[in-house]
Amino acid sequence: MAREAHQVTGHHPGTGLLYTQEFCLLLSRAQRAPIIRRELTDEFVPAGYTPDEVWDALVMIRRSQATVSPDALRLGRSSASATTAWHTVPDSLQCSLRQISALTRRGSRLDAIVDERAGRRFVTQQYVEEVLTNLRLDGFPAGYEEVRGALVGDDVPANDAQRLARNFHRIMCEMGDYEQAPYDVELLRSLFERLTEGVRRFPAPSEQHSPLEPLYLLAFSGSGEVDASALAAVADIANGRACDPTEDPILVSMLVNCQFWHDTIFPGCNNLMGCIASRLYLYRHGYPVFRYVPKIQLLWSWSHGLARSPRGYALSEAYQPDGHLGLDWTPYYDTVMALMLTSVREMERTLCARKAVDDAIVADAVASPAVNARQAEVLRRAVIDPGSEFRISWHREEFGVVYSTARADLEGLASMGLLTRENSGGAHVFRPVPGIAARMGRLRLEAGGVEGAGSAAGRGDRR
Repeated sequence: MAREAHQVTGHHPGTGLLYTQEFCLLLSRAQRAPIIRRELTDEFVPAGYTPDEVWDALVMIRRSQATVSPDALRLGRSSASATTAWHTVPDSLQCSLRQISALTRRGSRLDAIVDERAGRRFVTQQYVEEVLTNLRLDGFPAGYEEVRGALVGDDVPANDAQRLARNFHRIMCEMGDYEQAPYDVELLRSLFERLTEGVRRFPAPSEQHSPLEPLYLLAFSGSGEVDASALAAVADIANGRACDPTEDPILVSMLVNCQFWHDTIFPGCNNLMGCIASRLYLYRHGYPVFRYVPKIQLLWSWSHGLARSPRGYALSEAYQPDGHLGLDWTPYYDTVMALMLTSVREMERTLCARKAVDDAIVADAVASPAVNARQAEVLRRAVIDPGSEFRISWHREEFGVVYSTARADLEGLASMGLLTRENSGGAHVFRPVPGIAARMGRLRLEAGGVEGAGSAAGRGDRR
């Protein structure tokens, strides 16, 4: 994105309008929050001027201060996408961005909780719904439980939707592996290959959709090849070669994402790839929590009336024609960030509650004389990540004990029915039993028990 002055052509009512009390009130209102044409009421229109004159003057001032999106991908496209997209950052949008950043940046409380739990089996309802929505838009309809099972299950995926869900989740879990790699065309190509590994069929163009249709139509060329120029534009945006360097990273990530809606950059899976590309951008800029924060699902819910704009805007009102071959996207960004802030807050509340339950379960286990401090740490990791694996070699190194002690610790937990033991490549591998939180409730009773002790374990098992 870039800052760009804009001269509005046509009739001007003169500078006198700009100094009227009504117009100053309108300008102040626009600086606090987005405003759309239908909100221009009589209180903002001075005597002697028409609403159109007032609105045109407001657009002229706002656009002269706006951030303008790169339009390289729009050249030669349909008339809808040939317009210039721009937005301002009113106080309401700034406030949402600051709060989202504080909640999701590296080192935040939410980041610490997610970092502790992030693993193959860590999913939230919001995350499953995000994957599900992207799959449907890419032409791979699936059910909630079908997708959730693919994300956390051990079974071989039965169809392309499950394969994509599993591959997507693995990329999210291992995003740190790409943090230092150059964000370039080759990286994006390799991520697409990894995402689509094992996929047998790409849907026809008519089955692929953008969450912002009909504004952005996926103009599939039919060649089945990657659009190299469009992919290069994504890399340019992510590396700051096509954006204002002062733009908020969260807003830039939105632009990275929407490039995959302007065109079918890949033969398919553009919504999933847009999510991967934008989340990788945010991961590299210090926002790892965004791997699990919904975005497309919020847009879908808003467009279908399942999520409400704080200002009552319909999605179709969120990109306002400015009357001069441009679209003002300020209401769109303001609404999406407000919805995202609500989602992140809910995510933090849910995970903090889950952590409190898990901490209580582990604390009770530690109180049992049958569990030593090393075993308590193993159980803590097992409760947090039921997909954990423990080996005797890891245990020795982690706690600085001899082989016999490490083996006795893990074998002891297996004998309690808390870990399973398997042989893999000549070495014992210990894993948490299904429903380990409920199983650990027995340790409470062995420690003397307290009134209602089993309730926390039961809640933990129902997560």
